[in-house]
Amino acid sequence: MYETDGPSRTVKVGALTVQLKNRPARQVRSTSPMSHLVFAALRSVGKAQVEPARIAHLRQTLSPKDRAQLLRDLPLAPAWMHPHLRFIAGSLPAPRSRA
Repeated sequence: MYETDGPSRTVKVGALTVQLKNRPARQVRSTSPMSHLVFAALRSVGKAQVEPARIAHLRQTLSPKDRAQLLRDLPLAPAWMHPHLRFIAGSLPAPRSRA
């Protein structure tokens, strides 16, 4: 799946099927590639299904440079992601789960 500010559609290229998913322009606007992937991952999991273990895994997996970039790209993310992104970046304690 690829995110685009164009129309959603499925394209076949030989044996490969590519799904293009419409997103508002501000969601596909220029962030760092890693920040864009983190935003897309959280968006696909959904606000109510974000688990602390996944967030902790991202914090351990991302490089210090990528974690610092998350903070710079924070204004481009939806407000519900901010506590999770700040935790991943290392500037906040873990957000509480919504159990």
